[in-house]
Amino acid sequence: MKNILVLTSGVCWNRSLDAGKIKNYLIRNGYKVVERIHDADTIILVTCAFLNGKSENSHRLVKNYLGKGHELIVAGCLPAVEKEKIREYFSGHLAETKNISEDIEKIFPPTKIRFDEVEDANILFQEIKKDTYISLLKRIVKKSKIIEKNLLLIREHLLKHLIGKNSPAYKFSKKQYHIRIAWGCTGNCSYCTIKKSTGAFHSKSFDICINEFKKGLKTGYKNFILDATDIGAYGIDIKSSFPELLEKITDFSGDYYISIRELNARWVAHYIQDLVRILQKNKILMFDVAIQSACPRILKLMKRSSNIEELKEDLIKIRKIKADFSLTCEFIIGFPTETEEEFMQTLKFIKEVGFDGGQLYEFSCRPGTEAEGIEPKISKKEILKRIKIAKKYLKDYGYNAMYLPGQTILVFTKRK
Repeated sequence: MKNILVLTSGVCWNRSLDAGKIKNYLIRNGYKVVERIHDADTIILVTCAFLNGKSENSHRLVKNYLGKGHELIVAGCLPAVEKEKIREYFSGHLAETKNISEDIEKIFPPTKIRFDEVEDANILFQEIKKDTYISLLKRIVKKSKIIEKNLLLIREHLLKHLIGKNSPAYKFSKKQYHIRIAWGCTGNCSYCTIKKSTGAFHSKSFDICINEFKKGLKTGYKNFILDATDIGAYGIDIKSSFPELLEKITDFSGDYYISIRELNARWVAHYIQDLVRILQKNKILMFDVAIQSACPRILKLMKRSSNIEELKEDLIKIRKIKADFSLTCEFIIGFPTETEEEFMQTLKFIKEVGFDGGQLYEFSCRPGTEAEGIEPKISKKEILKRIKIAKKYLKDYGYNAMYLPGQTILVFTKRK
């Protein structure tokens, strides 16, 4: 029997959960899964194609593993978003995110249980892929529960004293339990390839979501992350809703907290009354809204909700709630035709709402999107200039701001 190694290419949390589920599927069906490249006959590489940099890194890794004596299977979003490009140099098996069940089963037929019958992963996939002293140490730690527990206690002690035990950052750093509540996307954003790679939207069963949450509580987890590409759309296909699920989860007693990430701004307006009520229960740790621009003209070009004044009013309502949570945001800098004045509208919006933090992304022109045909494009030099302006602006208004290593992403947090 072949020895199979599952790897990732710096993927998002949802693809990381896919990698974990693939590994579980293989193990449940009697396939031998290994942890070192040295031991592997077959490598499954789960890729990302969300941004240009992520896509380039995925291609680099595919080429790196070719011709080294391993059978290679390329999974994830790259095969759907850039299939023609990958086929220029790779002729092996592909497993697209939107067809992951069928594609994996064709390559590794089920002997006991089908892919869709395997429980979803709740812990982010961890890989050890290099035969180094560090990887050896990681394997020893992984196998020794006592060592792992002591190292986690040391890490927790340091973080508690560095950033404070009551800070959202400290709470968010604790061991995370992910509940993926849906797949696919209902939107048609002009710059995005996510719908192309993940497919049509569908929700996970309400009861399964609740059972996964109860399982996490029973196991001792406190830090819960709700995951989905279009999280606010939950329930529209199963006679339920995102607020209904949140209401149920936050009704449980106990010391736990929940993070909501990348909520499309349109769902804030759609569910504002429900969200205000639920946030007041003080069970939400992070409430993150993907806005992308504060300029109505740019939002229309992006094919996103453009009523920015209504959104600002709703977010200010949320900001005034007497509960301990972080309100964060996500914006794109340098969308085609964006003027400097329109860019400044975004910075002023951040200041006026008073977000606790967020991320500013460099616009990434992805192949096959409508935005690829919108002209004129903003030059890389101009985008970098605007990000530097944003960094100074945010610092002047009480934020810490820094670039993520190797990426043109500005992360900012409010100084306490």
